[in-house]
Amino acid sequence: ALETSSQPRTSFQASQLDFTRKLSQELVNRLSVDKALITVISKSFQGQTNMKEKWYGSDYSVERVADSTMMRWRKAAKPRNLGLKFPRPNQFIPSESGLQVKFPPAPVDRLKKRTFEEKIAPLPPPEIV
Repeated sequence: ALETSSQPRTSFQASQLDFTRKLSQELVNRLSVDKALITVISKSFQGQTNMKEKWYGSDYSVERVADSTMMRWRKAAKPRNLGLKFPRPNQFIPSESGLQVKFPPAPVDRLKKRTFEEKIAPLPPPEIV
């Protein structure tokens, strides 16, 4: 099970990395033409829409993609046949084990009443050592 914390993550376990890779691959495998939702936004469609959005009043249309276009998309080459792969690791990006995070010290008096301004003041980011 993955742990949740209010502190930023400072490292990854090998099992978490494998889990993330597995889920990413599963997501990619589920992508298909039949499950696609295509959105086209353009001012050139003004006056050519037939519906109005409930909350903002935006004009829009919903249309099916032509069957001939869907067939062409289904017959397109698979990414694995095109030689698409994940990029090689970048040697200039430090590894997780090479980073250490230094958190600011916790306030001493947590029970002290804070003013509104103190409550909304941003916390300083952690420093990378």
